[in-house]
Amino acid sequence: MVLRVIMGVASMACCTEAPNPPAPANLVLPWGPADCFVTKTFQDSEVFFKKDITYGSAYNPFGKKENEILKLDVAFPSAKDTRSMRPVLVWIHGGAYLGGDKDVENGENKQMIMTMATRGYVVVSINYRLVPLPSVKALNTTKPPQIATEDARAAVRFVRKMASEWRLDTGRIVVGGDSAGAITAMAYGFAKQFSDGHSGNAEYDSSINSVIAVSGSMQDLAFCKSIGDAPGYEPEGCTFNGLQPGDLTDQMSVGDVPVVMLHGTADTIVPYSGAIKVDAQAQKVGVRLELLTIPGAQHVPYPDVFNEDEPYFLKWLTHVSGSLNLADAECPSVSNVVV
Repeated sequence: MVLRVIMGVASMACCTEAPNPPAPANLVLPWGPADCFVTKTFQDSEVFFKKDITYGSAYNPFGKKENEILKLDVAFPSAKDTRSMRPVLVWIHGGAYLGGDKDVENGENKQMIMTMATRGYVVVSINYRLVPLPSVKALNTTKPPQIATEDARAAVRFVRKMASEWRLDTGRIVVGGDSAGAITAMAYGFAKQFSDGHSGNAEYDSSINSVIAVSGSMQDLAFCKSIGDAPGYEPEGCTFNGLQPGDLTDQMSVGDVPVVMLHGTADTIVPYSGAIKVDAQAQKVGVRLELLTIPGAQHVPYPDVFNEDEPYFLKWLTHVSGSLNLADAECPSVSNVVV
């Protein structure tokens, strides 16, 4: 995934697009972790899905220059789950803004979807407008992450639209992703210049309460030849070199929502130094950020992220539960669960 697409100075104007409405402020909840959302409650076989649900549409400024239908998949914890309100994860796939898919049952999304659904979350995995290869030059502009964030906001608004039917707790929403999805999730949480967009469900609110980023950053620094030693881990030979104004890190500000970042120190695609910089900004402005550093790991280190024998797994799950104040939520039912 290409970080330049978030921070580049150029943009692609489209005369057919209406002025974009401002995005609402996100909402920080009281901190309250809950073990019942960290330990597994439901069996994998109990999780069930709704797929290819249309959540909106929007003009795609790339390729055919026409409206694109936006779809999502949903994973529900279990038919045995009788809670009236369940917390929500909106998940954004990676793929360099060129590819990837929302599929909740297969591929790179599956581990995250199943981990969260079996712990009592409803997981919404989205597709968003991508850049076709003939328009690859657009990756040097701000447009791809901007429209991905707008689509993610439309998906959150759709979550609120479906709250009653799907029994969703719309006061407890976390947005997350890996690689390009992590960049989009970070932009959703902290990039102040991105708007609410016109991707659908305008009558609903798009605010969120928390962010998860696996191999994400807010700095234009990507596709590097090598990574330096500790403590700075400064990369060398990067295709995108992080020069101003290619850095949105300082847009994280007082009052922003909590975020947990998982990042390998040997990541040459999205260098770990960008995560260090976000962590320093969070400390400066008082944002609750937990940076889980995975020594020697490369890009999107899922073998470590989901390994219950390593220290990261329980930490990021606990952080998410705390950021959503799940101590005050109804725990998933453990009745009829086979361990």
